[in-house]
Amino acid sequence: MSLDSREAFKAHLQTYDQMHDQPSKMFMEHLGQDHIDSTMNRVSGFPSVAGDWIAMGQGHEGICQRCTNDGIWVNGVCWCGCLPCVQKNDWTWGDVIIVVSDDESIIVPVPCNGARLVGPDAVPTEYTNLETIVETLSDMWDHIPDWSSEDPSTVPRWSQFFDASPERTHMIVCKELNLWHMPETARHLAMEPGQPWVLQQMIPDPNVLEDDDDPRAPMMDDLIATRINGLEPRQLFQQAFQDDDEEEGDERKELCTEAQKLLDGTTGEEGVFNEESYRLLSNLLMKIHQL
Repeated sequence: MSLDSREAFKAHLQTYDQMHDQPSKMFMEHLGQDHIDSTMNRVSGFPSVAGDWIAMGQGHEGICQRCTNDGIWVNGVCWCGCLPCVQKNDWTWGDVIIVVSDDESIIVPVPCNGARLVGPDAVPTEYTNLETIVETLSDMWDHIPDWSSEDPSTVPRWSQFFDASPERTHMIVCKELNLWHMPETARHLAMEPGQPWVLQQMIPDPNVLEDDDDPRAPMMDDLIATRINGLEPRQLFQQAFQDDDEEEGDERKELCTEAQKLLDGTTGEEGVFNEESYRLLSNLLMKIHQL
């Protein structure tokens, strides 16, 4: 097998780039236990209770406490570590050594998103690509200092996310947020406040029934529609700014009125509150906050 062919094969084995893919779980399921235990393959680099893996150098017996609590363990071996450790390990966890011939083998790092406890039974579960995106963005926004859209040097760029996330997630962001660029050029685009929320809404909620399975859904839809259609046009923000400076108060009032018009326009019979509506509303609230 030529070097180029071998590298291409390794890249293909590591490609799990769909929104709801769980790379490590899918990779190991693809190999199958019989294949892993065969003479043609073996696994290495996975931490165990014996502490034989110390790449992270943190915590008791070569693994961190969060990996102990939240990781996926099989027969004393951690097959999927916690998200921070997996991130530090370049979004891989362990290796699979594939024996090609008597004198040639391929070492394939196992792609991984990290694990956390899920549900009332606290089951260790690997993050999907989408969940990894949302977790990474949430952590970023928590540490981004105040910025102004009028000062381009302070506006966060998508490069900050791309540098902190696995490459397999980058095209998902470009596609789902309609950035209309490949990641190589999208990294230079400015981030907008409502974008993480849009992605978060795509994560399925295991506690919510699908509309087709919930007998209450039609009744609730009718009730919501009745309430929305019964709303009358409102004159708001008339007295709310008496204590503001006149110029600042006028600007704040104008922005609030514009936000109210946006909400009124999306809650009527023909109104639709979509991704663009949310983005516009987020930008208006950001401007109000900055006054």
